[in-house]
Amino acid sequence: MKAKIISLLVLFCLLIISVNAVPVNIDNVKINDIKVSEDAITLLNIERGSELDVEVHLTAVEKSDNLELQAFISGFEYSDVEQIADFAGPFSVEPNVTYVKNLKLKLSDLVEKDDYKLRLVVSDKDGTLLIKTYKLHADVPRHLLKVKDVILTPRNVKAGHSLIAQVRVENKGEKEETDVKVIASVPELGLEAVDYIEKLKNNEDEDETEELYLKIDACTKPKTYTLNVDVYYDQLHRKLATTKVPFIVTPSSTCNNEELAGLAGLVKSQVIISSVLDTVEQGQSTIFPITVVNKENVAKTFTITLQESEGISVTVQPSVTVLVQPNQAYTFNVFVTAESSSKLGKHALTADLRSGSDLIIAQQTLTLNVKESSSAATKSILEIGLLVLIIVLIILGFVIGVTRVQRDDKKKEYY
Repeated sequence: MKAKIISLLVLFCLLIISVNAVPVNIDNVKINDIKVSEDAITLLNIERGSELDVEVHLTAVEKSDNLELQAFISGFEYSDVEQIADFAGPFSVEPNVTYVKNLKLKLSDLVEKDDYKLRLVVSDKDGTLLIKTYKLHADVPRHLLKVKDVILTPRNVKAGHSLIAQVRVENKGEKEETDVKVIASVPELGLEAVDYIEKLKNNEDEDETEELYLKIDACTKPKTYTLNVDVYYDQLHRKLATTKVPFIVTPSSTCNNEELAGLAGLVKSQVIISSVLDTVEQGQSTIFPITVVNKENVAKTFTITLQESEGISVTVQPSVTVLVQPNQAYTFNVFVTAESSSKLGKHALTADLRSGSDLIIAQQTLTLNVKESSSAATKSILEIGLLVLIIVLIILGFVIGVTRVQRDDKKKEYY
């Protein structure tokens, strides 16, 4: 009798469990097209900052409505503000039918290098949860930069004044990055400024550019514009997604409404500057090519002016003013020479590119890093060597003289 009662209780419990269980099975799971198993001890290596494509195959045991599928990774320090999760549902299933659900999980670039678990949870309104767990290993990519912040001064800039931008870049990869190129531009106004970050050490190091000046013309139409920030790294082979920052141009009292109406669509030129930083020895020269592209349907005159630095001479070839035909390009070759007496270190040169006589379409700071010439260093070494030789000869002469005097004294005492 007791055996029958126990059997009935077990059957009843199994019946309750079967009734409350979610009526689906998870057949297989793929992460980034790689099949993973809950039973096998397999660590799937993934890189932080990447996206996980999770493909889940479900087979229904019986008909059910309002099923939900959740995928998430827990244990992330900032999961309260940036969850690593995705959701599918609610959906219905029919018995003996297999369903494929695709989920995407963005792995934050703040994720630490460590082991994690991907959890899949299938649920309905009142059934028992179906939970599957898969092991993952988060790694650091070889090359990964991030624009941490873009600082604009001022955020509301008055037409005729300069918008100043500083870009803070963070290295979240395992490799050191050198000569990171940062371009700040306002395509709608044809403005662009470039700077280089010389070195970003690996993993969590950060630095910011020098101040990038973008001269806003006095007759620029007052409205909200977008500043684009593009970052090139890994020998300029890689590029971050463009960071867009809005700013507002307010009207200037130096431009009336009629002028503004005529100039609202005037800036249709592109300026290309391949390099804004170079290093030369004293007495040597370098070239900064600055190319302007006329995107209008009429010929336009462009003029380049440069503000020189002490000890630095600048010439532009073949001319400082040119007439560029429609849809044509022209390159100003800016020859910069460091005089033999110029100070060592960085010298800033401001280049303004104008359309016509007044409208500045681009303003850029060119930086020349002057170092001591090798000939001067060699000359210094020779001079020092000669001085040392003279001192040695003087000392030697003094010693010889003293020795002779001592010998003469001994001869006198003998006689």
